[in-house]
Amino acid sequence: MHGVVAAGAIAPPELRARGVERIPLLRVGGETVLARVCRCLLTGGGCEHVHVLAPPEVELPDDPAVSRAPYTGGIVDDVLSCVSQLTSGEAVLVASGDMPLLTPEAVAALCEYAAGSGAVCVYPLGEREAVEARFPGTKRTYRRVGGKDYTGGNVFWLSRDWFLERGPLFRELFARRKDPIGLARLFGLWFTLRVLFGWVTLEYIERYLSRLLRGQIRAAVLPFPELAVDLDKNADLDTFVPYLDAF
Repeated sequence: MHGVVAAGAIAPPELRARGVERIPLLRVGGETVLARVCRCLLTGGGCEHVHVLAPPEVELPDDPAVSRAPYTGGIVDDVLSCVSQLTSGEAVLVASGDMPLLTPEAVAALCEYAAGSGAVCVYPLGEREAVEARFPGTKRTYRRVGGKDYTGGNVFWLSRDWFLERGPLFRELFARRKDPIGLARLFGLWFTLRVLFGWVTLEYIERYLSRLLRGQIRAAVLPFPELAVDLDKNADLDTFVPYLDAF
């Protein structure tokens, strides 16, 4: 299995004002956040190689199992292009490079779940209670599903062939990610309303998306909040400052 890490984004203005230019280059426990994410995919995910999508100014970890992939700044196109070049492995792990406290154990749990799921796509979810217990004060976006509040994770387990076949749809999804009307047209108005108002269960969402995307989709609720917390906002920086080296 191979890993792909998206680590090219420049920090938003509110973080740059506080001295953070590239979130993956912040340091935690003596290593960059990017190095930590790569290490977790290699050791926890069992990846034979990790491909980093980032411009030259983003320094890669000194590890022969990590290399830079072509980067244009178009995240979906870059991931698809990278995955299309892989010639081995039936699955791929795709992760963001801004998870300061990701652990190998969390990635291993995701992969273990995926291996026994029969799914082509596994997406981790974090329960609000668990996330806020581990990271008090953290600000996440939650959705009410089946009587509980969940936030989405930042690592995907994907079937390589299925992902490449659905490339055009993923481009469309990403382009419409901040357009509620566009998403409603794509997913269907009734489904979108049910999700927005919390009138769904995880099982219903899995069945609906599996039909829409023509492959088994699974949401993995795992006891690893670190899968669901990233650093991309001012409030996130306040949460993670105690863990960062010399900030």
